[in-house]
This record gives sequence, structure tokens and C-alpha cells, in this order.
Amino acid sequence: MPDRLLPPPTVPSLRQVLRTAVAVALTASLPATPAEGQVSASERATTTQMVAGTELEIDYGRPSLRGRGGPLGEIVEWDDTWTGGANASTKLRTSKDVVLGGVPVPAGLYSVWLEVIDAPEWRVMLHSDTTLFHVPHPPIDSAEIVIRATREQSPEVVETLEWRFEGLRWNGGTLAMAWGEERIRVPLEVDPGFELTVDPEEAARYAGRWVIDDTASRPSAERIERMLGDEDVTGATRRYFEAMRDMPDSRVVEIVHDPESGRLYRVDPILGPIYAEFYGTSTDDLRLDLLLERAEGVFMRAQSVGGELMSFDPEGASFFEFTFDDTGRAISFELRDSEDEVGITGVREGG
Repeated sequence: MPDRLLPPPTVPSLRQVLRTAVAVALTASLPATPAEGQVSASERATTTQMVAGTELEIDYGRPSLRGRGGPLGEIVEWDDTWTGGANASTKLRTSKDVVLGGVPVPAGLYSVWLEVIDAPEWRVMLHSDTTLFHVPHPPIDSAEIVIRATREQSPEVVETLEWRFEGLRWNGGTLAMAWGEERIRVPLEVDPGFELTVDPEEAARYAGRWVIDDTASRPSAERIERMLGDEDVTGATRRYFEAMRDMPDSRVVEIVHDPESGRLYRVDPILGPIYAEFYGTSTDDLRLDLLLERAEGVFMRAQSVGGELMSFDPEGASFFEFTFDDTGRAISFELRDSEDEVGITGVREGG
């Protein structure tokens, strides 16, 4: 169990005891969640997000300000423990092990509790009992996992509480809660199941100039003509279809290893700048694909923008499959899609 830096136990005040007793009496006659068709002032919501094959879900009640002031200190009392929602406790489910706020969180279902203090850092507590109502609170020292979270304030007022996943990338993002002007953010990390770097000696087997034929993966002549005939097709999209129209049957690309990042890229002098323009990065960047090693001679293809991996679906990815000469040097490849159809072939320039 991780260090939790919890305060020593305190004796509850008479006010806290009375409040808990009233809450128990009230909740004994209430269902944990609204019955089907029943209208609640704090309706339940579910936010689900896939991140590199890991499914994360937050289930929570959504209270609204309804003309009241800021939620903290008025709706939710300071120095209290709160579930980050209303009615039945907020729940977090993760299909695989993740890391939240630097703390490992095993796959499973947890109730979520927040330490409400007037400070820039809070603690988020995950509890194995997911049947709890928002009062009475579970003892703080019974939480299996305690995570540090950043508390911020924003001039934008969020009327109805919401949990969301922000800043998503190939290996994580941020789990965030917003209500009123308050924001709580917890860094999220997931294991994508692959490495971005390739050993320099291994990369040298693939690096070099390649003559490719990508006619099988290009749009049809009819589609190219239709797109270029549409005056609303402008910018990088128009330049892409112009390039497809004028593209020779074969052309030269490079596979390069970046010594600084340790990553292996396919560099495309024609399509690279077009994709960079489309995604708003430097058009001097010719890196079109990032090659992610999965086995000897097999690389998963991921689109690169500004040299960084974009979010993508590993189940729908394409794969480079290389063949080698007697010295172990790659001499040809096929790029196969998720349906095992060959879209691009390549041979090393000069053999």
C-alpha cells in the first residue's frame, strides 16, 4: 500500500455525529440511485474513454449550482470528505492497471473520495467499497489508494459538475473534475504495450532510401477528380489530392533513425509537408510515419505529427513487414492494413 501521508485520527465533533445520524436515517429509505423513469436534481452521468487499449469510466451524480455560490465552502464544506458528485458515490473503473498522480492503480472498480481543503493540492482517495452513498463518508484511513491532485480555479463557471478526460495522448492524459470555478486535475498514465524507441544497431538494418509503390492505397481517379472539382476543398486537403493526381507510380522515401529520440521514422518528401500543414506543424517536417517495433522485421505504423505519435487504434493499425538479405539487412517490405491487404510495397534503392 502506498504512503498516504494521512493526518492522525480525530474524535468527531457533536455536529459531525448529528449530521451523520441524520444522513443515515434519511438514506435508509432512499435507493442508491434513482429508479428508472425517476427525475433527480443530480442526474447520473457516465464518461468513458479509451486510451491506448485501456478503457476508463467515471460514473457520478451531477449536482448544479442553481443560483448558489461557489461549490466549496457553501455546497460542500471545507475540511470535509466528498465523493466528487451527488447521491451514490462517484465510481472509477479501469480495465487495465494505470498510474494516477504517480500512484499505481490496479484494474478494477473504486469509489472516489476527495479531500476538501482550501489548498492548491488535494488528495483523491480510492475505496474498494463501491456501494457507498455520499454520506456518511468512509474513514479516510480505510482508502486503499491515495493520490495527489492539483486544485485550480478558472474564470469560466461550470454550472453542472462534470468529470472528463483531457489532454489525451498515446500513453495517458489528465483525469479532471470541474464545478463552478473549481478544477481538480490528476495526471493519468497507461501502458500502451509497445516501445517508441528502437536500438541504433537494430534501426541501422532498416535505415536508408526506399523505392515504394503506393498505387494500391491511393484514392481512385474518380474521387481525385471529384475532390478537385469541389471549390470548397482548399488548403492542405486540396494539395493532397493534387499530389495524388500528379504522383508517379513509384517514388523514393527514406527510413531514418532519430538519434536524439531513438525513434524510427518514414520520411516522405511529398506527403510529409502536406500532413504537417494539415495538422498545423512545421511544413519542414517530412516525417510521415513512426515505426513501432513489435517483432523482428515487423513494425506497427503510426502517423507522426511534429515527430510525435498521434492517438490511434492499435487494433486497426497497419504493419510494415520486412524481408532481409543474408547479412540481416532489410531489402524489401510490404505495408499491410488491418484486413491484411497490401497497400504499399518497397525495395531498398540500389538493392
